[in-house]
Amino acid sequence: FYKRVNRVMGDIEVYDEVFQFWVPGVGLTVVGLLGLAGNFLTVVVLSRPAMVSSINILLLGLAITDILLILTSLLMVAMPSIHNHHSFNLAMRGSSSDPIFSYYMEEVFPFITPVVYPVGMVCQT
Repeated sequence: FYKRVNRVMGDIEVYDEVFQFWVPGVGLTVVGLLGLAGNFLTVVVLSRPAMVSSINILLLGLAITDILLILTSLLMVAMPSIHNHHSFNLAMRGSSSDPIFSYYMEEVFPFITPVVYPVGMVCQT
């Protein structure tokens, strides 16, 4: 697979495209979107009045928690990975255009991290 060398502040950093972009950026996004669709369908089915039972209420809570976990993973891992990959490719080409998700990474990410990260940790337990 592809390995590129990126010089950052005099140190050599190896950018492994497979494990820094394809797995967390593309793989997590695809699996996460499929998981969101499946969990939303589960919530719709289990929230019907005919489906009220103690087990179904527990499964409904599990589906909602899983939705929160997937959303936090997309916000904290997938979007920054795609942004870093696009930034790296722009730097390698010498382009001065803004990378994708630059507004999110500069204006939104620093403010939602103190809330989204603990929510993700709680959803994992």
